[in-house]
Amino acid sequence: MQEFQPTLSIFYSCMRKGLFWILYGFLKKILLADPAGQYADMVFFRPSEAKSSSDLILGFYLNTFVIYLDFSSYADIARGSAKLFGYDLPMNFRAPFLADSVFAYLLRWNRTLGIFLKERFYSLIRYSKMPVALILGIFCSFYFLWLRISWVNLIFGGVLFVALVLEYKFPFHNFNTKFSKPIRILISFHIWVFLWMVVRFNDWRRIESYFYKIRESGPDIFESGSIIHIFIIFGIVLLSQFLEKRYRKVFL
Repeated sequence: MQEFQPTLSIFYSCMRKGLFWILYGFLKKILLADPAGQYADMVFFRPSEAKSSSDLILGFYLNTFVIYLDFSSYADIARGSAKLFGYDLPMNFRAPFLADSVFAYLLRWNRTLGIFLKERFYSLIRYSKMPVALILGIFCSFYFLWLRISWVNLIFGGVLFVALVLEYKFPFHNFNTKFSKPIRILISFHIWVFLWMVVRFNDWRRIESYFYKIRESGPDIFESGSIIHIFIIFGIVLLSQFLEKRYRKVFL
């Protein structure tokens, strides 16, 4: 009977961890992603229904959170389902909003794709005599083709290219002051907020119209409760990412 105990122990461990990730993914999808997604869709695709610029700004941030919550919840469910059968899938979406650079965000967002790109492209920067800008341009073109071919995604690749070149030429992570890391996190986060907005609209005229609507409505963000909602949602997402980062080894 003792020879079956290790097998039972492994079975119960896989069941516990698998069910945890499945439940966690469903709760993230149902309680956070779907409600936030409904509001973001209303603001993005029917901006005339927005009461003020604060609602539009809230939708601007919510879009990024919705994309993260949707993808990460599906990944959690898939990870948990695989764990039930004893398989370990790579840990993607490893707290990307805590990344202090654009490239670190990529690595945290899609771990498997990020490692592939890092090994295939960033190793060229270290060992190749090719110009850095050319290598990063190929890198961004790969991401551009991975999304879909359109002029708007070309803008996505262009912004990503400029951000990566600036990061390489000016390594801000070398400045280890008290506030340097939070500032880097905020800069990286807002770059990706804009990039995910480009992906969501996939139409430059709609992007221009959206920002024009914000300017036309007036700067009333501090006169309504939307700024509070932004901080609450941002806090919930950051707290969940911090807890995942701290305790993920327990449930992997």
